[in-house]
Amino acid sequence: MKIGIACEGLLDYKVIKSVTKKIVRSNIEIHPEIISKTTNLTSQKLHILEILIRESNLDICIVHHDRDRNRTVIKKLEAWARESSQNIILALPKPHTEQWLIQDTRAINRVCTNYDNNILANNRIDPKSKLDHLFENSLKSAELSYGKNEFIEDLCNEIDFSLLENHDRTFKKFKSAILNKVRTI
Repeated sequence: MKIGIACEGLLDYKVIKSVTKKIVRSNIEIHPEIISKTTNLTSQKLHILEILIRESNLDICIVHHDRDRNRTVIKKLEAWARESSQNIILALPKPHTEQWLIQDTRAINRVCTNYDNNILANNRIDPKSKLDHLFENSLKSAELSYGKNEFIEDLCNEIDFSLLENHDRTFKKFKSAILNKVRTI
């Protein structure tokens, strides 16, 4: 199965790639040429993305966009995905992709132990800052000997998806969409 991913940024790509591989659990090829920034979406940019998807002969294309952005862009993406002749799955985490990574405290504890739990519990601190806190404190305590990309992948591999589904509707919708598409291919 050939899957393409279009994301806002590299961290989002790493998360979507790791999570997708864990959900699908079969032989999938992530097609790197389709990586495209989904910021500042215009009708022309969506048209170009659809051409890239079609010409890449993808079975599925996952298009990611954080929900902290302009609601008009989210509605445009949803309409485009419905009208597209391609197999498009939207990944629209609220507010950020990082939110998916900080829901499972057991996964966090397996990857890093030196962090301030008050920061994770504080709803006024955004998910990106919370994830940065986890990574930076793990580096300071010498728990990690690698970079942020590997840290993200380790965290993704440890997440209990059933727990995440119960806490995050956007993840539940994403996982369900992938599984439904995979069954039809």
